[in-house]
Amino acid sequence: MVILITGVAGYIGSATATRFLEAGHKVIGIDNLSGKNKKAIKNIKKYYEIDFYEVDISNGNALEDVVSRFKIDMVFHFAASTNENFSKKDNLTFYENNIINLFKVLKVMKKHKINNLIYPSSIFAKIGLENTNDAYVKTKILAENMIRDYANTNPDFSYAILRYCNIAGYYSKIFLGEFEHYSIIKNVARLACGKAELGRDFIYDENYHFVHIDDVVNINLKIANELHEKRQNICTTIASKESISVKELVALVEKLSKKDINITIALKNEHKHEEKFCNYLEYELEYSIEDICKNQLEHEARF
Repeated sequence: MVILITGVAGYIGSATATRFLEAGHKVIGIDNLSGKNKKAIKNIKKYYEIDFYEVDISNGNALEDVVSRFKIDMVFHFAASTNENFSKKDNLTFYENNIINLFKVLKVMKKHKINNLIYPSSIFAKIGLENTNDAYVKTKILAENMIRDYANTNPDFSYAILRYCNIAGYYSKIFLGEFEHYSIIKNVARLACGKAELGRDFIYDENYHFVHIDDVVNINLKIANELHEKRQNICTTIASKESISVKELVALVEKLSKKDINITIALKNEHKHEEKFCNYLEYELEYSIEDICKNQLEHEARF
């Protein structure tokens, strides 16, 4: 397959690109390199041939120029604002990046008859607009609706909406660099290694599900093949069946690292318990929560 990945220099985008290149697919990557990690593409190019374009997809003409050069089979649309704390400060930018830019991607796909889209959503997207005041969650819900509405009027179009849940860990095949991506596992592992803690609030006694980045990209590949072959619409949650509270997570990382952890972030979250929103399908995960913690600790200790 020929795959276009927007946001290819990001945490999920770069790992997904690498996994598809490993599997022998052609990857065209687009990114405006606005994130702090500028090395992901350079690191990928040490091992694989990727067609990369430094393009901001808000520039419709530039996006059109790239797409018109290839016969693309599928689009992974990872280019978006993902920091939930940021959404509370600058909602308009959030809607521009996550909704208006998705519209531009769909418009270009329609023009060039690209009929397969994989969209990364959030586990919170199932809660409904009326149950959240968070712009991040709202844009995910609106984006899902936009994709479904487009599919309803375009019978040749197929989509997969993947509701990721608390992705953590580092891609195991090659080092892609440091990312702004945040998870509570990363935060706790950093504390165990004597590093500064990061932002974002969680409820201390609430249970959370997690998924390792390796499992995410392997499932991305499986679902891409299903979408390409069966041409059926998919909406699924990608998360561990097991869950763990922040309190239990801290205890687990203390046990693995043999270090005492003093966690001082404000432990609260606007959303309700995540577990009831999970709708697991047949995608088996390789990494347990303990495995993810070990991987994160190893990385934080090295870098």
